[in-house]
Amino acid sequence: MTRSMTMQEPHDGAGSHGTDQHERVRARYSDFARHYDRSFRRYTTCSTHIILSALRAVPEPRRVLDACCGTGVVTAALAQRFEKAEVIGVDLSPDMLQRARGHLDSLAPRVRLAEAPAERLPAATGSIDLLVCANALHLVPEPQEALREFARVLAPGGLAVILDWTLDAPAMRVLVTWLNATQRTQRRVYRMRSLEAALSGAHLRVEALSRVRIPPAWGLMLARARKPST
Repeated sequence: MTRSMTMQEPHDGAGSHGTDQHERVRARYSDFARHYDRSFRRYTTCSTHIILSALRAVPEPRRVLDACCGTGVVTAALAQRFEKAEVIGVDLSPDMLQRARGHLDSLAPRVRLAEAPAERLPAATGSIDLLVCANALHLVPEPQEALREFARVLAPGGLAVILDWTLDAPAMRVLVTWLNATQRTQRRVYRMRSLEAALSGAHLRVEALSRVRIPPAWGLMLARARKPST
């Protein structure tokens, strides 16, 4: 039986797909963890620069959450950028979190890590001032649920910054089709207009949405969305 080649955009009602995808992601990143930083150093460095640039004018938050934090490179950068903030890195993969501890040991106890999926963040409602999710939403099996969870944990007026792949980039359409046809881990990638609608559906007000590129051919989008103050 062959796997069909699809470029399905995210939608609600993932059902059993959610549990299966979580297990596939855990297994994949268990294998990746040992060499992830080395293999994706350039990509991660560029992604971190994009995120920090988007936060240049953001005032010091009290609490920051890095959703799907991986090996903690962005988490560490956020902690260094906001020196007084409490920072929480959350990821589904225990092996990636183990690697993250190496990046974050010097920043303890101000920075802590937790194992959880993006759809069930270990943070109280309204407790986070800034939430970042970099290069991971396309792997979340129920992205609309994750966006609603982002909105739940954000304080009124809190900011979400999301960097992710986009099907608006022709090279990414080819890549996603190939990856979904050849790997068990599926990618469900938004177009910009669909992400904007999904953020609005999660009651997050989109402030900015733009295309960004990481050489040689990674096509991404960067969204800034805020939880209304009232």
